[in-house]
Amino acid sequence: MKFHTTIALGLVAMGLAGICEAATTYRAEMVTNYADDRDAADGFDYNTVTGATVVFTLTDSLAMTDNGEWQDGSQTDYSGVIFDEVILHTTSGDAVLYTNVEATMQLWDRADYGSQNISFVDAVPYADPVNPPSFNFDITKIDWLPPAAAPDLFNVGTGASGPGTFDPNTLIDGKLPTFVDTAERDTKINSYSGNMYSDGSGFAEGGLGFDIQSLVVVPEPASIMLLGLGGLAILGRKRG
Repeated sequence: MKFHTTIALGLVAMGLAGICEAATTYRAEMVTNYADDRDAADGFDYNTVTGATVVFTLTDSLAMTDNGEWQDGSQTDYSGVIFDEVILHTTSGDAVLYTNVEATMQLWDRADYGSQNISFVDAVPYADPVNPPSFNFDITKIDWLPPAAAPDLFNVGTGASGPGTFDPNTLIDGKLPTFVDTAERDTKINSYSGNMYSDGSGFAEGGLGFDIQSLVVVPEPASIMLLGLGGLAILGRKRG
């Protein structure tokens, strides 16, 4: 029994280590704060949308695509983000906006203004005459607004590394700040919004605004299984 327990716990440790090194999937839950229905005859009523769920992944191929001075600070852009699923929740059911869409992550430090912003913007290619809907969201920390002494959202570049360039802004330990509810959210950030717009050619015409309620890591299925094995091993150890 001790031998089996040791192996199971070793597998758990390996699985948890994998979470830290591989791609990370997040889920953001949002509630609607604004709705604009542009066409009452298109069969979709934006006024019935109560919120949205966005599942997105920072892949292991995250790569810097742009970096430099921007509006009293610096901004670093990264590709390698996937919007796995964007779902609109309505009073009559769910509507899938789109799945498996590439997106850009922007880390913007506006030093003179005292703010840090992490934005996610979809990178759906536009086509004529049918344009897909657009979706984006961001979280922001502004130093001179509550909460006081909130932690940084990301590592700020250390300054100029050449003419017109800056050392890149990077995620802290490669991870996003997370919060399970509005109470935890309000200890870390003071702006948290999402926006959706469609011109009517690829989805019903209209727009939505959202408040982000939570942002959490989605455990990998393999990691959940390994944690379950760990629990069984501990149980077996107690029985032994």
